[in-house]
Amino acid sequence: MGAKFLAKVFGVPVALLVLGCVPGVSLVLYSGHGGLAWLLLPLCFPYIVAMLAVKFWKLPAEEKSRGAATAVAGVLLYMLVAYPLGRWSERYINSTIGLPLLPGTIFKQATFPLGKVLPPHYTREEEENPDLYLQRHGLR
Repeated sequence: MGAKFLAKVFGVPVALLVLGCVPGVSLVLYSGHGGLAWLLLPLCFPYIVAMLAVKFWKLPAEEKSRGAATAVAGVLLYMLVAYPLGRWSERYINSTIGLPLLPGTIFKQATFPLGKVLPPHYTREEEENPDLYLQRHGLR
């Protein structure tokens, strides 16, 4: 698995996260009325896993151990990069567009379906009273 292949696999998912912070582009991609990023973001992680799996099965037997290590490291690196980029995009979208996003929403979309099993980023009290959550986090 070469650098060119890994750039091809991870380029679009990371670009979608970064474009959430670009003025004008984020307005179109992450609009509250169903922007294109909201449709593509949940497909990013399955795309990464599928592309890495296909490449892994095509590798010769002697390269499979190194290929597996590269694939696992790439997925973990994506998870580590997706969280801060997602939070950065959430803050930018909230401050410019005014779309109130719960913390971790973009990360959970970017790591779907694994992101959906992560615990929520708010307390039980805030979950029962959404207005309290919005007040505490400056969304209202």
